Amino acid sequence: GHILVSANLTERQPEGSIFVPMHWTDQFAAKARVGTLIAPIVDKVSEQPAFKSSTVSITRFQTAWYGFAVIADEGALNLTGAEYWAKAAVNCGLQVELAGAKALEDWATFAADLYGLSRTDIEKNHDVLELFDRQSSSYRTAYFQNEKLMFSLFISPEPIAASRPWLSKQLSEAHQGARRYEILAARPSRDMPDKGAIICACMDVGENDIHAAITAGACDIAKISDATGASTNCGSCRSDIKKILQETNHAKAS
Repeated sequence: GHILVSANLTERQPEGSIFVPMHWTDQFAAKARVGTLIAPIVDKVSEQPAFKSSTVSITRFQTAWYGFAVIADEGALNLTGAEYWAKAAVNCGLQVELAGAKALEDWATFAADLYGLSRTDIEKNHDVLELFDRQSSSYRTAYFQNEKLMFSLFISPEPIAASRPWLSKQLSEAHQGARRYEILAARPSRDMPDKGAIICACMDVGENDIHAAITAGACDIAKISDATGASTNCGSCRSDIKKILQETNHAKAS
């Protein structure tokens, strides 16, 4: 079999081996069921398949475009137009990573199809913001109903540079006037600090929050917990916090 997944290249992974989470089902990704790579050979006693010793090869998927979207109504989402997609639940909706092998000419229609309505119906019932840069072949749009963000899509020939945690949070915020244009910028204005990648999901603490605590003098996990609340619930983020501390101390020493 074969799967289509995004790759994270890291020195933490031993050379010559790969790791793929087993949790991606057809409900959450287009083609990420790692079990399809495993030969149907099982242990005679335990019936455990050979998950740890299967041989695989890796080939780069040639993308023509990358995308990222947030949507308030999961039921409306139509993902048939993308070869690669992976979605995850966020507060008040979903966030979706996308990629395709063939460039499209009409991104506005693609966005409408992804949202699950015709372009005419969308324009009747939504306020629509759009930005299309022909020179960079990038496209951005956001749909609003009253003050609520219903959908936003970002398309580019390069991986999408966006504050994903901040964009996902905007599904639960009210949007008026010029504030709506911050959605197309894909990042908050100066008076709304970006948390960065979420490190502690329990307490909604981001990487930037932890860096700020370290800058302010927090020199160990206990002090970071006091300053941010991170690792005070389940504690599973402690290893990530420790890694950030080590990297920060190494940078200072250098």
